[in-house]
Amino acid sequence: MRKILISAIVATVIAVQGAVVQSVWADTGRTDGLQKSTVVAEGQKRPQMMKKRRSQISREQAIQLLNKKYGFAQDELGRYFDNGKSYRELEQLCLYAHLSCKPLAKVVDMKGIYTGERLKMTLGLTPQKFYERSLARQSLSLAAELQLAEPYVLNCLKQGYTDRDIKMAVFLADASKSPMDDILKMRTIKVSWPDIAANIGVDVDDYRHAEAQVGNIDNGGKRSGAGFAGLRIDNPNKAKLVGILYNDYGFSKDELSRYYDEVGFNNLETFCMYAYFAKKTLGQVIAMSDKYTWEGLKLALDLTPQKFRDRAIEYQADRLFKRMDIKRAVTIKYMRLGFPMHHVNTAALLALKCGRDIESILLMKKPNNTWNEVALQLGLTLQDSQEIKDCITKSFNR
Repeated sequence: MRKILISAIVATVIAVQGAVVQSVWADTGRTDGLQKSTVVAEGQKRPQMMKKRRSQISREQAIQLLNKKYGFAQDELGRYFDNGKSYRELEQLCLYAHLSCKPLAKVVDMKGIYTGERLKMTLGLTPQKFYERSLARQSLSLAAELQLAEPYVLNCLKQGYTDRDIKMAVFLADASKSPMDDILKMRTIKVSWPDIAANIGVDVDDYRHAEAQVGNIDNGGKRSGAGFAGLRIDNPNKAKLVGILYNDYGFSKDELSRYYDEVGFNNLETFCMYAYFAKKTLGQVIAMSDKYTWEGLKLALDLTPQKFRDRAIEYQADRLFKRMDIKRAVTIKYMRLGFPMHHVNTAALLALKCGRDIESILLMKKPNNTWNEVALQLGLTLQDSQEIKDCITKSFNR
């Protein structure tokens, strides 16, 4: 097998599922699951390795792809592209329409009224329903593509493996003549696919070919729900980032500092979230990272989609009460209706300034307008709106 030089990475040996997996491949433009993550301050340039862009597809290719995946008419899809919808946005709307068994036109119209989670909830897609229907759709598609039994694929998905994990396991099983189940079990938060391929004797060129067939792989795994703390952090450094996690999750600074050096900020943030939601110690959760993928870890902690959503709402309600003096019951009420936390926060502060009720202000915010525009509609000034933004920034130490 060809050897690839690794710069700035020390080879590590990780015991996984009774097998020894050694990190020997470095992949340009990619990080291993527990390699330090980079938080980029506003105005700074991202490192070169983070600039990898998706390959572009033509309008016709996009229409054909969405038609094949969801079954909606090509002429209808073409009209939405012509009206300015991006591929990413239209794919999400197709998914919602497919899972809710609603006409695409109806979902597109509703997107102009409802933001984010409210759209899914209005369509009847609760967290649990969305999860179950998404897996059912995904398992049927993957089973047909890979010529595997659908119940087997569904079981893999339910264990927390992504579609790309399953595809890569199929390719590497074929290349190495090893059982697919054995290969899939090697995949964890700590162990990336290049590591697995190298240690089961797959040639570098064969791995590259498999990767090209599978598509871009996030070697950190699926990190559903991550990102509460790490949004728009100015001038980040270790002390500031550890302080943010301490304020948000309550784990000791000494412990956070230790794990920060080991796993980096982004991974540590996710571990903190899972530990907090599952009511486990941070050490207990991080110790499980050599057994599960991100999604598998969440499920192993009994954080079902509905439980995860409920705990996220409780967590955000605690944050707003401690930092903004917004009653927990208010945050919980409106977040359960699908309004995001930052909307509840902004609406509550606007309500204090103008004397209106929070709910009427929340309903004024649409997907296609801004909070500045809402403030002006309430008879406030742009300066009032800026003061609210500054208050939130200060309260959350951003």
